[in-house]
Amino acid sequence: MRDRNTPLGAENMTNSIFITGTGTGVGKTLVTGLLGRLLTEKGKKVITQKWVQTGCAGVSEDIAAHMRVIGCGDKYFGSYRSDMAPYVLKFPSSPHLAASIEKERIDPGRIERSFRRLARDFDVVIVEGTGGLMVPIDEGTVIADIAEKLCLNTLIVAENRLGVINQTLLTVESLRKRKLRIVGIIFNRLSESGDDLILKDNMRIVGKLTGEEILGELEYNRDTDALYGKFRPAGERIFERLTPSTPGVATPGVATPGVATPGVATSGVEEGSLIQRDMKYIWHPYTQMKDCESLPPVPVARAEGVKLYDYDGNFYYDTISSWWCNVHGHNHPVIKSAIKRQLDTVQHILFAGFTHRPAVELAERLVGITPRNLTKVFYSDNGSTAVEVALKMSFQYWQNTGKEGKTRFLSLDMAYHGDTVGAMSVSGVDLFNRRFKPLFFKAFKVPTPYCYRCPFGKKRGECALECLRQAEEILRHNADRISAIVIEPVLMGAAGMIVYPLEYLKGIWDLSRKYNVHLIADEIATGFGRTGKMFACEHAEIEPDFMCLSKGITSGYLPMGATLTTEEVYKAFYDDYGKLKTFFHGHTFTGNPVSCAAAVASIDLFGTEGTLEKVPEINSRLGSFLREMSALSIVGDTRGIGAVGAMELVKDKRTREPFGPDERIGMEVYEMGLKKKLLFRPLGNVIYFFLPLCVGRDEMDDIFQKAADVIHSASQNRGFPVK
Repeated sequence: MRDRNTPLGAENMTNSIFITGTGTGVGKTLVTGLLGRLLTEKGKKVITQKWVQTGCAGVSEDIAAHMRVIGCGDKYFGSYRSDMAPYVLKFPSSPHLAASIEKERIDPGRIERSFRRLARDFDVVIVEGTGGLMVPIDEGTVIADIAEKLCLNTLIVAENRLGVINQTLLTVESLRKRKLRIVGIIFNRLSESGDDLILKDNMRIVGKLTGEEILGELEYNRDTDALYGKFRPAGERIFERLTPSTPGVATPGVATPGVATPGVATSGVEEGSLIQRDMKYIWHPYTQMKDCESLPPVPVARAEGVKLYDYDGNFYYDTISSWWCNVHGHNHPVIKSAIKRQLDTVQHILFAGFTHRPAVELAERLVGITPRNLTKVFYSDNGSTAVEVALKMSFQYWQNTGKEGKTRFLSLDMAYHGDTVGAMSVSGVDLFNRRFKPLFFKAFKVPTPYCYRCPFGKKRGECALECLRQAEEILRHNADRISAIVIEPVLMGAAGMIVYPLEYLKGIWDLSRKYNVHLIADEIATGFGRTGKMFACEHAEIEPDFMCLSKGITSGYLPMGATLTTEEVYKAFYDDYGKLKTFFHGHTFTGNPVSCAAAVASIDLFGTEGTLEKVPEINSRLGSFLREMSALSIVGDTRGIGAVGAMELVKDKRTREPFGPDERIGMEVYEMGLKKKLLFRPLGNVIYFFLPLCVGRDEMDDIFQKAADVIHSASQNRGFPVK
């Protein structure tokens, strides 16, 4: 297999260069072809790529021109045509406009995947940009965003004419802000006219002001062979500059031993050192650190889409969205750009007595997409705190309105709402929190609607919702003591990805109305498209009094929490200061501007990328896989909703006997998953998928095939019959 970390010029090298220009029609196509010709003569297997070609139909004219100059004709067009030119549009304009006119959506992820497929099969991929560096391909992405994500070496082509100084300096500045390595600048004279004094000084002053290497000038000539002769010295210099020679200096797009480079794997030496330092200083969450002696943490060097990469270039499918956070994929250019733009203005301010645009814009968007009764937003910084805010707001609401006796809460006995004391108090008492039980305040607990292991011995679809009757019984006798019901809508994550009937959720909401108690919807895991709706409450068409959000709110890019509530609740706190009705609660990072900016960008992507429209296909493929697995003797139950699915492994399918904690079937599956490049995080005996909503068809096919191998192996290891 080709070593993708070997420098250019070494054996079996895969590398890349992005050729951008100071504008359209400056000669990028010619330079791309000339560089391809030189590298081909040096024995490299070269291919070119044009991410978006406008103004032509069918075949990319620029790709055809590259091939002619390189001298390879159309020999690569057959099997690589779609990857060489992912988007070819007829209308001659900026890509975003051409795509809009032709009802086409340009997907940056598709472009990146095309690039990576070419990089897998060729020594060198030469990418010709579309127009200049900042040309938009959609409403939120410019060409430079993709180059940045792929960490490409960059060559600037500048048309040598009056005005090129400003354009070139701006291009250099933009590339440096994105930390893209510039291998040089080549000037192109496109006509025989022009003042030599001006044109020569253009090159001199640009070199002086930027400090970048001026590789020379291509003089006007229609003879390609003659131009190639002029280009060769510049091409040789580009070849040299793509080969790292300075020890200890990291070069984007090129691996340097011992130096961590974005998008590039380094040797296992650094990975080993990182693990040792980690084990010396860090205490990981939900981890028995003694296990790390035999199974140390996996160091992650970078991430792209649904994949995590270690320092040796191995990837792992992030099948659990990095603890249920990632929605749009890792390293998304739009969210990254939003974060970077915000860092250039203000990174943090106190949120008491001050405000800022990202917080206001995020609140507007949240109110616009959540149930219509929710009109006020209170920010915090994680899921547990979002729940704590709701608990305290509900409690104080009743105190402020003269119902001081309503001080307790009702929740499900297998629920999980967080790890702070209040959140644990309304969670189920289990392995996660039984040690801390003496710290908890008292709360009413009702049976979980866990249909596979129904506490009433009923079957799903054949019961009378006896579990709901239990909840009503408690409310009937204690409503004057209960402040709120706390519930995870439809999907109970940490309980084992339990998907319960919508009738139960609707029934709980009806009971909250009937007995005058608040309903707190914990949408921390279920929010932002996971279940196929923007929020799980929508499945039952309910309107809770509080909604708690976190995790997917920023697509997992930065910590953020939010608690939404109603105008009625808000008004119970709105009074003269002396009345002491103020909600005395806050966090240092409440409403952090950078987190808010990331959240706004993430929410907007649902519209620009049609994120929710992707969930039905994910659900269909996931469902097919789970149905296949349900035939295995080791699989007792399968369940799922939206992009979430789970298998509950059992010792005896007939009796539903579970594996004991000491048998650690989950750990066994975790270890086998890593060997198959799958990141699992089993919940006891439950193996689940919590897929990023950007996952592609080929990726799903690969994930489910590898997962099937793992479950089959686990089954055989436990002596179950092979099917």
